Amino acid sequence: MVVVEPADIANDPAGGVGNLYVAMTRPTQRLYMVAAHGLPAGLEQS
Repeated sequence: MVVVEPADIANDPAGGVGNLYVAMTRPTQRLYMVAAHGLPAGLEQS
C-alpha cells in the first residue's frame, strides 16, 4: 500500500488521524509513505 502525503490526511477535518491510522494499519505486507512536505508529528525520522 502507498500512502501519499500523510500529513494532509492527518489534517483533513473529515477524518484526520483516524483515516491515517486505518491506512497505516491495514497493509498486510508493505507500507510506503510518500511525503513531499514532511511527515505528521510522531512519524518523522530521528
